[in-house]
Amino acid sequence: VLSDYGFDENGKLYYDLNGHIVSANIDKDMRLYLVDESSGKVLKSLPKKNVDEVRYSEIKTEISVLRKNVKKTIISRKHMIFEHFLSGQQQDAQKWKEIYLKNPVFNSLARLIVWAQDGKSFVVTDNGIIDFKGNPYTITEASIVVVHPVQMSKEEIEAWKNYFTVNGLKQPFEQIWEPVYNNSDINPDRYDGIEISAYKFIGKEKDGIFAFGMSDYSESFGFKLKDCVLENKPKENHRFLFGQEVNLVLGRFSFDKLTRYVNHIVFILDKLVIFDKIKNDDVSIINVINEFTLAQILEFIDYANNCDSVNVAALLLDYRNKKYSDYAGELILEL
Repeated sequence: VLSDYGFDENGKLYYDLNGHIVSANIDKDMRLYLVDESSGKVLKSLPKKNVDEVRYSEIKTEISVLRKNVKKTIISRKHMIFEHFLSGQQQDAQKWKEIYLKNPVFNSLARLIVWAQDGKSFVVTDNGIIDFKGNPYTITEASIVVVHPVQMSKEEIEAWKNYFTVNGLKQPFEQIWEPVYNNSDINPDRYDGIEISAYKFIGKEKDGIFAFGMSDYSESFGFKLKDCVLENKPKENHRFLFGQEVNLVLGRFSFDKLTRYVNHIVFILDKLVIFDKIKNDDVSIINVINEFTLAQILEFIDYANNCDSVNVAALLLDYRNKKYSDYAGELILEL
């Protein structure tokens, strides 16, 4: 109820400016925009001509508050969906339909997620619900989950990647773009001996990475992982001083079962290692970039440009143009 905001079944919220009707809508990038209902044109701002000054001010304030509240609601729901992506939490089908099909705000977000029911993946579109082959899909009574790539075939994953890129849709987080690892891919010495700044592990609780002791003068600091263990210790035995360079030396990596969290954590750790190499303009990354998807390659190119790592940037751009010449634009939505 709190996230309804008064949008109708078509996802529109109307404002009457002395007979001039303007509607608020949510676009595919989850941004609020205004439409002149008489002409159908998208407006850059609220029309002021021939509108009572008091009424104009009231509506302008309402839309400003609406824009902020909708954004907060979408971010909060995105975090919840991401949590379900990693935990595999199931949701009652009827409740899912109430939330994601009937609520215009959440329906817009639901269209950027791949869902699954009884092992069958699907997405919500303007023309109904479809499976990865583009065929109509009917929701049953089975529980619904936010699907993880480890649950899908290569054919499904590639089909969904193509669906999102062709339709210019950006996912709110790397769902179908997260690489799938196998037990045989993850050797215990995968990160052994690698040095990474301790600060890189702060603020990643949502990813299953929990930093500890990273406060001034702490003598014991490092990080722990959900569902897996990565040995880590300070490069030098000294107290943690915030603002000073502090590196952790990584050791043996182990896990009992390759869960969603383990797959995701390996993905995060691999990116941390790559980012460190990019920052140092280390072209040896060419030996490992095949493990990453287009979404990550685009992220690496942007980071290399920001770091002025010209050699790596050129290498990555050439790799992207050769392997992903048919794809363009951003793939992950920044909320």
